[in-house]
Amino acid sequence: ELLSAGTVTMTSSRSVTFNGSATIDTTGGNVTIPENLSTSYDFTKTGLNSLILSGGTTDSFSGDLNLNGGTFTPAASMTSGGGLTNGGGLLSPGTGTVTFTSTSAGNEMQGNYTGATFYNVIFNGSGGDWTVDTNTLIISNDLTMTAGTLKGNGDVTVNGSVVCGGTCGTIAM
Repeated sequence: ELLSAGTVTMTSSRSVTFNGSATIDTTGGNVTIPENLSTSYDFTKTGLNSLILSGGTTDSFSGDLNLNGGTFTPAASMTSGGGLTNGGGLLSPGTGTVTFTSTSAGNEMQGNYTGATFYNVIFNGSGGDWTVDTNTLIISNDLTMTAGTLKGNGDVTVNGSVVCGGTCGTIAM
């Protein structure tokens, strides 16, 4: 767990890896990591300030991504091996690609996505499924279904193309 007591800016070009679940709490100030961030299980961002991953190419979370306050700005692309829970944070992925890769059922896409717009989203997990709750998931460019199932009671707005990537996944809304 990383808890900021003030603004934390890592200036060297080093990636940060957590072996297990990880929480970064930005209550005390913004946290900037100049390279990639990865966890071997779930990742949780708490606190009202920002977590900015500024210089890496791909941030990788083996489990769920949980946003519980403040703004989370990932690197150019991000991979989640689970689902996404937004408990009051703002996901700001810019023009990057967010890829969901779970191969198990029961992944949730839940919470308030107000103000959060994904650019490109890929679902690529054979046997995986992701349930969108009652909120709207907004994708400003392309949605690619390579493997797995996207389902639920919420809306998905895609302003670009819906693409079959290889074996094709299923959309059942």
